[in-house]
Amino acid sequence: MSTIILMEPRRAADCGQQLKFIAEALNLRQIDLAHVYQIDRQDLGKAYHGQKMIPARCVHAHMLLLELAHRRVTSQEAE
Repeated sequence: MSTIILMEPRRAADCGQQLKFIAEALNLRQIDLAHVYQIDRQDLGKAYHGQKMIPARCVHAHMLLLELAHRRVTSQEAE
């Protein structure tokens, strides 16, 4: 069993990559992510495309979703 270390995004581009990974792995739309993070759809769209970071208050929810997405992907690979 391998260990995966999840890191908070430090740059807007990293945030965008993580958001795309979460959306794909969990089958979520941008509007769904905006509801989870409780931010405006336009702000999430900018973060999704690597133009802006998610607000600091959203990092905890982001990390939980990132962990869930990694678990989903690794469980699908194991099957």
